[in-house]
Amino acid sequence: MQVSTHNIDYLRLFFVSELLDFGKFSECGLLVYYSEMRRLWYAKYAVTLLASTALTFHLLHSSTHVKVDKENIFPEDAEKTIASKTGYSFTKSNSFLRRKLTQGIFATPRHRVSPPGWTVLPGNVTVHEGDDRVPMDISFEISAESVCNDFETSKRTLLIFVASSADHFIQRKAIRNTWGLKLLQYAYNYRIVFLLGKDNRDTQSEIVLEGYRYGDLVQINLTESFRNLGSKSVAGLHWSKNYCSKADFVMKTDDDILVHVPNLLKALEGYGNADSLLMCHENRMRKILRKELLDRTDLPLSYHKYEVSQNELPGQYYPPYCSGMAYVFTSSVRDRLIEASLATPVFFIEDVYLTGFCRHKAGIIIKPHSGITLRPPINVHQASCSFRDGRITSQEVGADELNLMWVELNTQGFFCPQLLGYANKRKEFDSVKNEISSL
Repeated sequence: MQVSTHNIDYLRLFFVSELLDFGKFSECGLLVYYSEMRRLWYAKYAVTLLASTALTFHLLHSSTHVKVDKENIFPEDAEKTIASKTGYSFTKSNSFLRRKLTQGIFATPRHRVSPPGWTVLPGNVTVHEGDDRVPMDISFEISAESVCNDFETSKRTLLIFVASSADHFIQRKAIRNTWGLKLLQYAYNYRIVFLLGKDNRDTQSEIVLEGYRYGDLVQINLTESFRNLGSKSVAGLHWSKNYCSKADFVMKTDDDILVHVPNLLKALEGYGNADSLLMCHENRMRKILRKELLDRTDLPLSYHKYEVSQNELPGQYYPPYCSGMAYVFTSSVRDRLIEASLATPVFFIEDVYLTGFCRHKAGIIIKPHSGITLRPPINVHQASCSFRDGRITSQEVGADELNLMWVELNTQGFFCPQLLGYANKRKEFDSVKNEISSL
């Protein structure tokens, strides 16, 4: 609505004529007159202000679609440049704002800024763009559907799915006898399932018996192989959503890791209402390993399984991602990762795929935690010392070492042998000192 000058003049004459006609052009009449004029002036001012505000928002909205020359923003520091999916780039920094931008906080643009597919951002960081659906066939040979049925929902609930190989019977048994004890699961309100694929017919009958006996196996209809690990973890997320939706938090770990569940639950206490938590050890090794690099370096042969050709993936660096040995997230993050995986081709390096590419596409921020780590290695006889200060995970350990570490941890309880040793030495020193002084 616009109030024209012509209309205001007309109204002014109208009020004056009315006052004159009724003989009320007095002090009271003037007050009424000026009151009406002031009201009309405020109306005109409000209309003008609204129009100005609307124009400002229009200009700001238009400016978000201006293309930025990302390549020349920091030309002298191009190798350290990371770009968010908004089209703007920022150098790597420890500052809170820039850290959040590089991890994809704005990873879902209002309009697609690049064609779908693998995209190399400034700094040679590779991400996947687009929301076209990727075909994925997920089915289960064995699915422990009732594992989460007896959760105590009045308390915080935690699901831990342990990535295991079909023939790792000894490792699974070791976990069931240590940090995966049923009594502990009920006491701390967490549940464990083992995620495995198919190996061969010789082991399948044993796996069926194991699943029937313990009720904690989830077997996916895919062949066990290193290059299927990405698909395996995605299947674990789908199983979690379908059969364990009551879990507030979900953790993925491996069958060669000891998880100190009480320390984990304590670390999660501050995130009771968090909607987008992804807590882990952020991997510093983000270089995409090419054949040429592996051939001319002294990296161990075990690294060659991470070789990626240029045809598989362009660029030089992965986006920030979690170490795959252990990461924990909320149920809402699980759902967002599933949604992102439906539009992202499966990549064989599991942690890069889920917590790198899918995380970036879903706009999820990594929350590093110092307790989720492989370093320093834990000495078996110092287990209680290592976990005393909140450490959550061990280094990779075999079944025998896991059992020994667990016995040591529970024998010593929360008493650190180093501290006990110091106390004993101090006691001996004081005793000798008293004897000398008494001479």
